[in-house]
Amino acid sequence: ADKLFFQPRDLYAESRFNGDLYNQCILNGTYTADKYVTDEGTLADTVGLGASDYIPITGGSLYKYVLTDASGVARSEAGCFYDSNKVKVVAIRELTVIDNTIFVPENVAFVRFTIGLTQATGSAYNYFKRLDALQQNSVLKGMKIAVLGDSITFGHGLENQDQRYSNILARMSGATVLNYGVSGSKMSKIAGDEIPSFVDRVSQIDKTCDKVVIFGGTNDYWHNKTAIGFRTMTNPDHLCGAVNTLITYLENNGFTNKDIVFVIPTLQSYSDGNSFEDRGNHFGTFVDFRNAIIRTCGYRSIPVIDLFTCGKIDILSNPSLKDYYTTDGLHLNFRGQYIVAKAIYDFFQSNTF
Repeated sequence: ADKLFFQPRDLYAESRFNGDLYNQCILNGTYTADKYVTDEGTLADTVGLGASDYIPITGGSLYKYVLTDASGVARSEAGCFYDSNKVKVVAIRELTVIDNTIFVPENVAFVRFTIGLTQATGSAYNYFKRLDALQQNSVLKGMKIAVLGDSITFGHGLENQDQRYSNILARMSGATVLNYGVSGSKMSKIAGDEIPSFVDRVSQIDKTCDKVVIFGGTNDYWHNKTAIGFRTMTNPDHLCGAVNTLITYLENNGFTNKDIVFVIPTLQSYSDGNSFEDRGNHFGTFVDFRNAIIRTCGYRSIPVIDLFTCGKIDILSNPSLKDYYTTDGLHLNFRGQYIVAKAIYDFFQSNTF
């Protein structure tokens, strides 16, 4: 009954030229031969390359790209982004990249590429597309998705809301994604807590949604107030009881096991270096909490995306990943949020029921 993490798919395996600014530039001949775009945004002389014209682009959006030379090696001077006055804002390679995806700054209006003239009929491996350019491949296109979560879902520590996994998932899938994240909230309902729990807030979910994603468990563990319980429990002050309460509410309001998925948090540590297991939770280890969510969901035939064991954000065995994927060891940065969005996207693409 458990549906675990699915490896990423190539979103661009089909219809690669559709909406592709890079190949449109080549095919339309809108470039200057024997020039390349420097990281300063100017053009310099070269042989065998070309510099594209200024191409209009949508600032504040996610774009996926591969820009390499003819041998497939990443090109150092790939291109630059410019504002509405065609003044350089940032070089492409200066931006944060995860899975060949970048967030284009809000003040960007144009892009220029360095292209390979040997690819005059179009490149089989280079492309530059807005993430919603291939939404026709998404099984979620046109749907409405609710994501219920804590500070990771809310987007604590991010530069802007467009970097949240809910917003990234919307760009990827063509779905409308409603974010119900509240910082500090638990799945379980604990007496005396000032922050409304998932159980308190599940009734706020738009009942016209097609899918519901529940991403929690972090604060149930870290706050050291939630007992685990067992999979058949229904009292919401225990973890298993809270999971059952959430599922029962959603099922009573028309959602089925085809519509609901729980997400297990990634490996985490706090900025003081304490890991999950250093926390000293007297109710159990985080693995115990993870297993309880999976067992309870399995008992109710509800699928689970297990980010804890997916291996991508293993900051405990590889501490260098802490700054790469998180802002503080716990909250995910843009790279980490992208991993979550891609996992949810891949899950639904692979499980159309």
